[in-house]
Amino acid sequence: SFTLAVGGETEQFTIKLFGRHNASLATAAILATRAVYPKLQLKDLKAALSSVQPPAMRLNLIALEDGRQLIDDSYNANPTAM
Repeated sequence: SFTLAVGGETEQFTIKLFGRHNASLATAAILATRAVYPKLQLKDLKAALSSVQPPAMRLNLIALEDGRQLIDDSYNANPTAM
């Protein structure tokens, strides 16, 4: 989650991708979109961004029974990559 203030608007964003780097990438995407479509409001971008899902086996969090979380990032788990 992160808060973004642009042009007098402020919105709290929650994305389904973890990591500060993904918050930075989402912020860059929002600002680029606003540069092309300046009349688009942050609340509209918030709704669109909230629907983004990570692809299968890419930074997916799996809750384990003991309360720990497993990060499934096995999308490229082939012998060459390993």
